[in-house]
Amino acid sequence: DNQYDGKYTIKMGVNETGLVVFLTFASTIPLNQRSAKVPYYNVTETILENYKDVDSIYKNSKQLFKDSTPINYVFADRHKALICEIGLNNNFKCLPYTRNKHEVVTFAQTNHYVLGGLEQFNVTPQINQQTSYYRLSKINQLMNNDLHELDFDKFVGFSLNTEAVNDN
Repeated sequence: DNQYDGKYTIKMGVNETGLVVFLTFASTIPLNQRSAKVPYYNVTETILENYKDVDSIYKNSKQLFKDSTPINYVFADRHKALICEIGLNNNFKCLPYTRNKHEVVTFAQTNHYVLGGLEQFNVTPQINQQTSYYRLSKINQLMNNDLHELDFDKFVGFSLNTEAVNDN
């Protein structure tokens, strides 16, 4: 990603222990309000370089996300996943997901806040963010189908869904 001062930065990745970091920009907060002391790419780099699992991120979340850019993260390791939504003024919430051996667990995240208490940061009019809300609804609908039948072609079909008006 090179949107910050033309610098190339890490937006997502997988480290040597298999920890996955993925993010979506919290575009329901105007860009001019999303600056922070600690840019998202510094947080991403710190986590990929120093963390091995979701539990350690969750345990240190207060330290990791202090003064951080408003953004939505998804973290995953071999056993767990974690969504962390970072709002303004050190407001954030993390929600862990764990599954039993044969249990199917699903979750989704797009570009707006969905975790309890952070909806206050969806400040741009919803009409401006209609594709984010639509994508979240659509992916949840698709994932509620039988995931045992999920294959690569179906997954690609989710991303190529063209039912939303003006959705790129």
